Amino acid sequence: MLLIFVKHKFLSWLTAYHSVKIQNQEKVMKSNKVGWLFLILLGWLMIISALLLMRHNDIEQLQAEQESYHVLEQMTQLQQTEVISDEMSEIEIDGDCYIGRLIIPELGLDLPVMSQWSYTKLKKAPCRYSGSIDEKNMVILGHNYKKHFGSLKNLTIGDLIEFQNINKEVNTYEVASIKTVEPTDIEEVSSEKFELTLFTCTYGGKQRTVIGAIAVP
Repeated sequence: MLLIFVKHKFLSWLTAYHSVKIQNQEKVMKSNKVGWLFLILLGWLMIISALLLMRHNDIEQLQAEQESYHVLEQMTQLQQTEVISDEMSEIEIDGDCYIGRLIIPELGLDLPVMSQWSYTKLKKAPCRYSGSIDEKNMVILGHNYKKHFGSLKNLTIGDLIEFQNINKEVNTYEVASIKTVEPTDIEEVSSEKFELTLFTCTYGGKQRTVIGAIAVP
């Protein structure tokens, strides 16, 4: 009788153990399922966010390209309206002042240049960052949009750059330096070693592409 009792108790315990084990396994499976669903949802959210960001950037670049074309058309029709402090003539178009156009044949670029810079203005066109043509130290800043300064890194030493002022006087420069620098390297951007300097952010904004050019006699 004792043996039967012990056997019965053991079977009851074993059944209860297996039941608890199965319940725990089901909980783990449910937990894992929830975890996988969360990761899948998170992954989809990240993909959607990236696509929306790319779409926003594409729209912004298209608007910048259209704005540049519009300004270039207006430039051919308007006369100079005033002179800024460093004696560079400028014209006003749609509330913004421009000092001329930048032409880079190698990249197929023909862009208006604003007289002063701000983050808002950069969304329309490249801007004069400092200096002037007459002082032989002009620095032009542009966004890394594909149709603005995004392709500066593709220039090579010896490529030509033209700047045409409002009076349609053309200055021609030759690329003499191509550098990728840190955002803190202000001297590389504002250096007066070159008569014309162009710079933009690299994709991601972690560094700057800086082009130094000298005048062609």
